[in-house]
Amino acid sequence: VKNIPQGAYARYSRPVLNAWGTDFLGRETGKPLYYCYAHQVYNYTPDDFAKGMRGIRRNVAKDLADGMPQPALALTEFNVHTGKNFDGMPETMDSPEKFTRLGMILGELMGEGLDEFYLFKFGLTQASENRTYPVHKNGMHYCDNVNAPHSYGGPTRGADAYRLFCQAFRPGRDQLELELKAEDELRAY
Repeated sequence: VKNIPQGAYARYSRPVLNAWGTDFLGRETGKPLYYCYAHQVYNYTPDDFAKGMRGIRRNVAKDLADGMPQPALALTEFNVHTGKNFDGMPETMDSPEKFTRLGMILGELMGEGLDEFYLFKFGLTQASENRTYPVHKNGMHYCDNVNAPHSYGGPTRGADAYRLFCQAFRPGRDQLELELKAEDELRAY
């Protein structure tokens, strides 16, 4: 799979998928013991997020124990960058190139039919002293890291992009169906 170290997949994921219907005593149950396959991704382009999810879905289908239904696919942690990678650049989640990248990633994930995704992380928490910046810049909300009770403040623009995405695509909400009739004509139905 593109962007996924094959050694880690072979060592951790494949054995679990091969035993998806096996309980902790080693008995075949005939039914899945897990609801979903979870994964974590950072530092990819929006397009690579989508390619990675397609690759994971293919590998899961190939390596899943015989007779087991395809599990839900979840990203239990994702963001445009890790805190460590953000530490090496001046941009933050308030920078236009980063919060628009997050929006593009969300669109790609939605297009892949991902069942669940959880943006990491909630707050701009204090970083260790050996870091360039005093906080982990991949957080979504400002917080007081010094004074008790360590209250959270306002959102970053990245948090606002995620909030708008969640509002627009919440379950059960009607969506416009768009059709491109000609190069310069876009109609909403």
